[in-house]
Amino acid sequence: MRARSCFAAIVLHVGWIVGCATTGCTVDGVRFSAGQPDAGLDAPAPPRSSLAVTKVGDGTVTSSPAAIDCGTTCTSLFLTGTSVTLTATPNAGSVFTGWSSADCRGTAPCSVLLAGDTTTITATFVARGSATFAASGEFTVPAGVAKVRVLAIGGGGGGANGHQGGGGAGRVATAVLDVTPGTVVPVTVGAPGLGAAACDNCNDILGNTAGGASSFGALLGATGGSTPTVVNGPGGNGGSGGGGSCNSGPRGGAGGSAGANGGACSYQGGAGQGSFVAALADFTQHTLAAAPGGAGGAASHAGGGGGGGVTLDSNGPNASDGASPTFSAKGGKGYGAGGGAGSYDGSNPVRFAGGNGARGLVYVEW
Repeated sequence: MRARSCFAAIVLHVGWIVGCATTGCTVDGVRFSAGQPDAGLDAPAPPRSSLAVTKVGDGTVTSSPAAIDCGTTCTSLFLTGTSVTLTATPNAGSVFTGWSSADCRGTAPCSVLLAGDTTTITATFVARGSATFAASGEFTVPAGVAKVRVLAIGGGGGGANGHQGGGGAGRVATAVLDVTPGTVVPVTVGAPGLGAAACDNCNDILGNTAGGASSFGALLGATGGSTPTVVNGPGGNGGSGGGGSCNSGPRGGAGGSAGANGGACSYQGGAGQGSFVAALADFTQHTLAAAPGGAGGAASHAGGGGGGGVTLDSNGPNASDGASPTFSAKGGKGYGAGGGAGSYDGSNPVRFAGGNGARGLVYVEW
């Protein structure tokens, strides 16, 4: 196209002669400088690149500079050489699992430099979900899921007989794990430990067992709570410690909660792993909470209470109390809780059996 000067515009628009010649003018939407050709009319259009977003699932993708809002607008032209940042926002009930292209990976906002004709980027959203395993089984990773958050707690240890310690709760382990869709992950849920058997006119701890381990394949494991093995010794160790035993005193040591040590009486409580409350708060699909430990037995020779486990939406099994309804210590509450000790009735004399621990748990969400 031939360049047009202000004087060419004057011929076309006679009424603007004076203003155009002295200050320039605009004709048909084109700006002319005073007395000068406007060579810009012959300049080629700047190159543009296309950015296309493919969206899978329930969410939106927006761009900066603003142009793409997908949902509705998923393709737009930008000046070649522009750096465009894409941000994915899942709708309620969905989670963004990542970008799929040579330019973007992961779940953080994606910045891509447009250098070619067309760049295509896929954003994948999947429905949120969770799986609860109160018994061993298998977990199949859902389509589109690349990460899962997992909690495992082992089975609770059994309580000792007589005026000994309570069982420790199963240990709690949590992690965010990389997974592959379609993979089948074996899940093991720790069995409850057995409480020690009654012992008439003796001073032995008989037949008690630790809780079993829980695991999410080879990716995450949690050992079970231990059970007391020393006469007149400490409570069992674990996620939360079992209460200590008594030779005298109105009440045995209470079981620990939320990762704390068990309470002491004549002898110290079992060791807990340290607080796991913050880790439980990372789960959002259901409410996980630390459950209380069991109270110590009420007698001059009282046993310790079991360590507290974990509840899911305020629910979960409880460990067993010791065998005497009057003197024995109580089992802890929740998955993985430790069993209560039995206590001692010197009038018979009978050393009551300890209580069984509670089974463990594996919980998965994405």
